[in-house]
Amino acid sequence: MSQKDRFLFHFRNWLSLTGLIIIAGSCFAFLLLIAFDMITGGANPYVGILSYIVAPFFFALGTLLAIVGWIWHRRKRRGVGLTLRFDLSRARDRNIFLLFVFGAIVFMFITSIGSYQTYTYTNSNEFCGMVCHSVMEPQFVAYPNDAHAKVNCVDCHVGVGAKGAVKAKWHGIYKVYSLAFDKYPTPLRADPDYLPTIEESCLKCHENDESIKDVAKTYHHFLSDDDNTPFSMALRLKLGPDETSAAKTRGIHWHAKPENKVEFVTTTENPDIVPWVRVEDQSGQVTEYAFHPDEDDEIEGLPNLDDVTDTQTMDCLDCHSRPAHAFPKPNDMVEYALRHGALSPNLPELKYVVAMAMSEDYSDREEALAGIDSSMKHSLRRENEEAVNSAIESVQSIYASTVFPEMKADWRSYPDHIGHKDTFGCFRCHDDKHVSKDGSKTLSSNNCNTCHDVISQGLPGEMVFASKPDTEFEHPDGDYLGFTCAECHTGGLQLE
Repeated sequence: MSQKDRFLFHFRNWLSLTGLIIIAGSCFAFLLLIAFDMITGGANPYVGILSYIVAPFFFALGTLLAIVGWIWHRRKRRGVGLTLRFDLSRARDRNIFLLFVFGAIVFMFITSIGSYQTYTYTNSNEFCGMVCHSVMEPQFVAYPNDAHAKVNCVDCHVGVGAKGAVKAKWHGIYKVYSLAFDKYPTPLRADPDYLPTIEESCLKCHENDESIKDVAKTYHHFLSDDDNTPFSMALRLKLGPDETSAAKTRGIHWHAKPENKVEFVTTTENPDIVPWVRVEDQSGQVTEYAFHPDEDDEIEGLPNLDDVTDTQTMDCLDCHSRPAHAFPKPNDMVEYALRHGALSPNLPELKYVVAMAMSEDYSDREEALAGIDSSMKHSLRRENEEAVNSAIESVQSIYASTVFPEMKADWRSYPDHIGHKDTFGCFRCHDDKHVSKDGSKTLSSNNCNTCHDVISQGLPGEMVFASKPDTEFEHPDGDYLGFTCAECHTGGLQLE
């Protein structure tokens, strides 16, 4: 017997043959997954995990079994000399051989079905939010209540073409590592280097041209007074160009139009501070603005304005910072519950009481639910016990679906910069502190009608309808000119 034949001879045992079948199945699954990926154009970012982690694992397992069987058989041959023999002239051996071939075919069939089902499941939203990414619970809970709830995760998180697929697969393998070895940050942050561009995500569905029209939106609020007084306001939001209003505007969406280019940097310590802005409009005119803090800013303590991020080009996500997985603010959720009867407006100062209970820093959900119960009972101890207990249950339910202390995920860690009521949003740049080099231009915050017109505003029975386009907003409890909204409104406990 030659050296080669002697080497192969020791694979003739059931353990090695089992290992070789697993090796064949893993190779078959690998090729099948790659074929699926090519046919679908790389739409599944987890094929990289299945192809380059799962399939190789079974390949390694099969190899280990084959080697162990080879060693076992080799040692046996030195002693008793037992080996696996087939003699197809014998009926018993033929039946065993046919059974073996049938089993191998069934194994390959199951492998192909399993590979396809696994491929399909890993492309589902449930897999993204519940199985592989257990740390994604906050985002997955927020997802069904979002405007993009019918859009699959991979439609926004995976770029188009081979480049986008490769980036997603490579990043997916790193995510498996970070999850397995507890290397992920809290709260989680999306790596911008691995996110698709807005052309590959937002603009696949949304228009950004002259067809954009103004929209009217009504905001229903409740004041933080004893009576939880309702206050409503309707605005016309000027998304596109408007040449007829009192304040002519190029439209809010002007900032992200492809023919315009807005570049900026933020401080590393605080992304709400923008030290420098460069604007180039479609005519080619360039204006640079620098941030000039006033004395009060310096007293309160600013971050190092020289320690900044790389230059960024403004796009949809700089304002629509939570296009999906938005974390509602306690004030908004309480106002929604008051409007729809889940909370009773008869409990005095309920907005303030709830915001105070929800804004506390809790270490886990169990502590949070107990803390909300204690805080609200203390604040409302003189009120109807049944109404208080019902309110506590509603607020605990709101908290459980919007705040996740274990992952440090809530409206504060994931701010929504649309508008400027609860975050600085627009006022990160439009704050009257960004001035051009020659001093001739300022990014102003004073002309509210540039971006929206008041349609109506007021208390129930006292609603006032605007008689002209430049009607000023009237704050329900006095004039607060000189302040930005977010200096008092935080989405949670309102600052006095």
